[in-house]
Parts: sequence; structure tokens; C-alpha cells
Amino acid sequence: MVAALLLVPLLLAAKHERAAPPESLAAQSSGKNGTSSGDGKGGVHTAAPPPATRADRGAEERELRRIREEIERLREGAEDLRGRETGILKALDAIDREVALQNRLLSGLSRKSERVLGDLDVAQHDLDRASTGLTRREEIFRRRLRTMYRLGKYHEYEVLLGSVSFVDLVRRFDFLVLTALRDRELVGHLLKQRDEVTRRERRLRLVAEEMARVEEEAEREKERLIAKRGERERLLREVRSERALREEALAELEESSARLQRLLASLEDERMISQARGDTTLEGVALAGREGSLLWPAEGRIVGQFGRRTHPEFGTETVNNGIDIRAEAGQPIRSVAPGRVDYVSTLPGYGNCVIVNHGDGFYTLYAHASEVFVEQGAVVQEGQVIALVGSTGSLAGDLLHFEIREGRKPVDPLGWLRRR
Repeated sequence: MVAALLLVPLLLAAKHERAAPPESLAAQSSGKNGTSSGDGKGGVHTAAPPPATRADRGAEERELRRIREEIERLREGAEDLRGRETGILKALDAIDREVALQNRLLSGLSRKSERVLGDLDVAQHDLDRASTGLTRREEIFRRRLRTMYRLGKYHEYEVLLGSVSFVDLVRRFDFLVLTALRDRELVGHLLKQRDEVTRRERRLRLVAEEMARVEEEAEREKERLIAKRGERERLLREVRSERALREEALAELEESSARLQRLLASLEDERMISQARGDTTLEGVALAGREGSLLWPAEGRIVGQFGRRTHPEFGTETVNNGIDIRAEAGQPIRSVAPGRVDYVSTLPGYGNCVIVNHGDGFYTLYAHASEVFVEQGAVVQEGQVIALVGSTGSLAGDLLHFEIREGRKPVDPLGWLRRR
């Protein structure tokens, strides 16, 4: 027993040296004490978002940046033109293009807002879980401190001096070493959990700040959109109320119609060249023989008939190469027959415009769309939604301008559409 007492100081010194566990033991201990993610009990959650999510966010930011830059270029162009003599349709086209871009930007910001809101929920959940884990570990630590206080500072000596043999002494010593290791692990986990809570709080704050920026930009763009729509309405009121402006707009419409005629003629020339080379892409989808059987491109009432018409107030005469269908904004525009999209772009006086080639010289045209869902070269089926009704390029509000061309000649669509 005397020999055992002489070994106490050496054993206690060795205990403190052994209290620092090797890295492998620390790693195993951390795994047993809930520091890995997924135990749901306050462990440290360090899983990074999947790469696809980060890629999606990068693509989202690039798209929003591209739209912002395009809007800025449009605004700079508008400033350059301010004070110059510009056509009514060109001014209207510039406004429509900016409105369309602002709508796209707002849609993108709305999607980003939903995504950030989801991130906010995740960050709050992670913070709550980390805080719960910290509370649990702090309670365990407090209980351990109370136990150590009750036992007194000489408890370790009392444990060793109470041994009845050298074997018992070594066993008690090993117990004290393990207790010290557990205490050290407990303190380490507590510090890690506090760091985790701090990190989660910082993440939550950053996400909340991002959310505030998105909402602020969205509100700013909504105000600009309202102002731009007001500018468009003022321009249309002036055109409708002043004879000179009305006549100027009608003259520009005739010029745009002639430009469209040249475009369709060039498409027909290209078709004939391709046909001469043996292109049979659109063979068998022509409209020939389908008079009175085509489905309507949009639901609504006709407000503009085919042919010549005289303005009831100003007495000016214009030619309509198609029909105008009054419909609510956002209503679907459908292809009346199978075909290939040969043209997708904007034209002054026609706005967002789609031209579908149905083979054998037959074409259909859909104008004033708010959104277009097809690209040039796409093959479309009968009844397929290719765009949405809008007012781009229109002097008369939301409607669909629809034309059927046979070769270079416009024909009355009502002779081809189903009776209703």
C-alpha cells in the first residue's frame, strides 16, 4: 500500500498527459457524441448544398443580370432618342420591349424570392436545431460542474487513496483518465456547438438581407413598370384623340405592313428555292382544301374585319390583311394547323410576332403576343399553344391580329376558320 501511495503523484501526472486523446480517438468520440449531421439532436450540421443547387443559383443570377443590362441599354437608347423626331410605332415598340423585359425581370425576381424564402426557412430550422443542441449540451455541462463542485478538488486523490490493491489502483486510475477524457470532449462539443449557433445566426442574417434586397428591387421595378405602362397609355390617348397623330400612326402602320409583305415574300422565295432542291419537310401539311375547318387561333370576338375599312371619326381608310380578335391578356394563342415556325421577332405595329409555314405557300401570322413559347425552326402541331394574347405594338389594346397568306397574297381568315 505504501508503494501505491508513492506512485500517486506519478499516476496523476500521467493522467493529465493521457487526457489529450489521439486524433483517431477524438474522431470516434465525436461520432459517438452526436456531432455529425443527421441525428436530429442538436448535432453539428455541416452538409453543403448539392452542386446542382449552386449551379441553378448561378444561372439564376446570370439571367437576372442579363435582363438588367438589356433594360439599361434600352433606357440609355431612350435617353439618346429623347428630343429627336421619332415615329409613334417606334416609340410604342421601345415601350413594349422595356415592359416585356420588366415583366421578365419581375418573374425572375419572384422565382428568386421563393427560392430565398425557402433558404430562409432552412436557415431558421438549422438555427433552431443548433440552439436546441447548445441548450442540451449546456445543461449537461452545468450538471457536470455541479457534480465536480460537490466532490471537491481532492476527489481524484480520494479515489486513488481508497484503492485496496495495486490492481485496484490502476483500475481507478484508468477510470479517472476516462472521466477526464469525457470532460474534455464535453467542453469541446460545447464550444463547437456555440460556434455552430454563431455560424447559423450569421447565415440566417445573410439570407434575410438577401431577401430584403430582392423585395426592394421587385418593388422598384413594379413602380417603373407602372410608370412605363402609364407612358404607353398617354401615348395611345394622344394618338386616338389627335387627328394628326392618328394619321401619322396609320401611315406608319402602312409602312410596317409593307415591311411585313416584303418579309413574307422573302420567306416564300426561300421556300420555293428549298422545294426546288427537294426539301419535303412540310409535305402533306398544307392548308389547301381545309377551308372552313381550321380551329380558331384564340377565343374572343372579332373587332377588325379583313379588307378595307374607314375610320368612323377621322374618315381615313386603311387595309387590314387579316382579322383582329379581342381577347383577354394572357389567353392562349394556338397554331391553326401543323407547320414550321419560320419567324419569331418583333415588328413595329405588330409587336411580338410569329409566322408559321404550313407548306405549299401557306403561312399564318400571329401578332401582338405578350409572350412567345416557340423558336424559329420549331415544328408545331395543330392546336399547340405558341404564344399568349397581349398588346405589344397594338394601338387598340389587348387583341390577336391573325393573318393567312397564300403565297404572297393575304386571304380572309374567316373563309378558313370553323363557323361558330
